[in-house]
Amino acid sequence: MRKKILILINSDIYIRNYLETNAFDKLIKNFDCYFVASSGDVFNKKKLTRAIKKNFIGYINYSEFELRKFQKCLYKNFLLNKEKSKTISYLKKIILRPKLHWEGEKWYESLYRSPKRLISWLKKNIEYLIIKNFDKKVFVKKPNLNMVRICEKIKPDLVIYPLQDAHLASFDLLQINKKNKTLGLIDNWDNLSSRPTHQLKPKYITVWGKQTKQHAVKFQKYNVNNIFVIGTPRFNDYFKKRNINIKSNFKFKYILFLESFNNFDNFSILKKLDNLIDSNKKFKNYKILYRPHPWQKKNRITIWEKQFKNLILDPQLKKNYLSKNFSTSIQPNIDYYSSLIKNSEIVITGPTSMLIEASIFYKKILLLGYKNKSSTPYSEELKNFEHLEGIKKFSNIRIVVEESNLINDLLDTYNIKINKKKIDRIRNYYLNYSGISYKNMLFSVTKKIIYD
Repeated sequence: MRKKILILINSDIYIRNYLETNAFDKLIKNFDCYFVASSGDVFNKKKLTRAIKKNFIGYINYSEFELRKFQKCLYKNFLLNKEKSKTISYLKKIILRPKLHWEGEKWYESLYRSPKRLISWLKKNIEYLIIKNFDKKVFVKKPNLNMVRICEKIKPDLVIYPLQDAHLASFDLLQINKKNKTLGLIDNWDNLSSRPTHQLKPKYITVWGKQTKQHAVKFQKYNVNNIFVIGTPRFNDYFKKRNINIKSNFKFKYILFLESFNNFDNFSILKKLDNLIDSNKKFKNYKILYRPHPWQKKNRITIWEKQFKNLILDPQLKKNYLSKNFSTSIQPNIDYYSSLIKNSEIVITGPTSMLIEASIFYKKILLLGYKNKSSTPYSEELKNFEHLEGIKKFSNIRIVVEESNLINDLLDTYNIKINKKKIDRIRNYYLNYSGISYKNMLFSVTKKIIYD
């Protein structure tokens, strides 16, 4: 009799990262796999139904009240965290300190908005004191009845779900399946060091590499024997493509500038790069390919092509960016991404997972690591974010620690000699790649858990 697996999809991100990469294909062939999704967190429902060919059970619905209450409890858990992680300690300080000025604001705009922001800061800090001293209740809730019925009907031998943070649907699944086997697939590089210990968590998890395995034990208190290093499916194809020619979407050489989610003064950087291309023969016929973050906040300064001589907005995001249509439902195509990175001459980015992605392709990287107008300055992130520890060891990365050194550091980056073996050795610590496909490794892990 075939074993049964129940798989939860609670984000559009997971449609791209797991379903469209065929990460579950071998599981589907060898087990009876059933899928359920959280209605309020999956926006592109057509995309989901196209990706799941059969055994889609349907959506679990939660009210706005339930979701808000759960998010409030997550926030409470964050504030009550024992601060074993430098990242959480730092983020807590960021949340609780006053911020009276935002990027792009005139002095008079900040002046009339400051009272409101000051009140908000006072509320946050009063709330923190109340929670810290009087309100330490954990989140208690009866599981969603539809989820209960689904689990009773299927009787899964294993529950699997991609994991970034605690989610109401996954919380319910863990409550219902306390006596059953549960497997969480860690989706992001920093998830284990930047999140507090969850009230409920899966018995088993898969992680990116040796570093995230260490973080799982140290910060999340997982049993070391229940952690499996298998990488991540969204970069799996990168390894297949890095040593072959991929057709470029552009007819010019380009410096790829990737905006991060945090506020940062990108305009001044882009102006300096624009002037460099005009004045330095090394960069003759180069363009700056500017890729905005698809989920950025609407209050940022808009970068227009007409403000520059040599800047091109990434056409994949241009329409959404200029119309300020930002949403987590906007997911960059993985195939497009691999071409974008592979055909770039230099990658410029903040402290994001792009450091790992671009290193897969052996790219020369200029890492912005100085203090700026950002609410979380890059220099502080490099100092306080646990997952960025040791990033200086990459021989293909140069870090800008002073804004005034930007151009000199870029020229230094241009002259880097690439040592592929050295880059692979360091990258493997953060993101493991053994040559075996993600779907095969996930199958091996799943088989071991189910039949152990």
